[in-house]
Amino acid sequence: IPKGNHVLLPGDKVTLIGLPSQMGEAQELFHAPSEPLRHVTIAGGGNSGRFLAETLENRNFEVKLIEPDPERCEYLSERLRRTTILQGDATRIGFMKEERIGASDVFIAVTGDDEGNLMSCLLAKELGVRQTVARIHRPDYASLVQKMGVDLALSPRHIVTDRIMGMVMGGRIKSVSVMEEGKVEVIEFQAARDTEAVSPPLSEIDVPDGTLFGAIVHHGRVIVPHGDNVIHPGDAVIVVGLREKMDDVEKMFHGA
Repeated sequence: IPKGNHVLLPGDKVTLIGLPSQMGEAQELFHAPSEPLRHVTIAGGGNSGRFLAETLENRNFEVKLIEPDPERCEYLSERLRRTTILQGDATRIGFMKEERIGASDVFIAVTGDDEGNLMSCLLAKELGVRQTVARIHRPDYASLVQKMGVDLALSPRHIVTDRIMGMVMGGRIKSVSVMEEGKVEVIEFQAARDTEAVSPPLSEIDVPDGTLFGAIVHHGRVIVPHGDNVIHPGDAVIVVGLREKMDDVEKMFHGA
């Protein structure tokens, strides 16, 4: 959890919190200038693949979608307006070369087969794709993903866990997300009246070490906070912190 005296080193991963309108400019601080990502290939024509293709084509990306089942391909071709549907196996290098998948900027594997998703991402990387994303269900694969060269792994299990945790917390906490295999939590608290976090400027609050206030939502307005900002009763506050510190943060918003 960074402070002003921390130094970033090449290869470090950084999580940014901010307004969407400013994220493009912020990302330029971390990456050398490059061509924009416009060509995306998706492996897997299930509901996830179809929804992703619809979202991307509506945002004017050039999309290819690979699906082995001919009937599913027919179904997808009737519903996706601008996506190119390819019938084939994304784990076969001959097919991937023939369809010039290596020319894609991003390759996203969302089939129901973890091994197939990882294998197709590795093939795509070998063929020259700049970024690869794999959906995996088995948590024991998570630590292998980056070692294998896949850029990002998404786990439906983590998403479900986040939602269940939010429900279990009830009204005290609005939402919970986990990062870095559960070592870091992102929690949205709702500030209660007459608690430690409410009223004084943030610079005067004793924020627990290992935590960071990432955003304040006040009457629908999102604020990326500075030391002079104040939390009001009912505000939603997004806090990023080490898991073992979050009980202390909760007391700041809801009392002991």
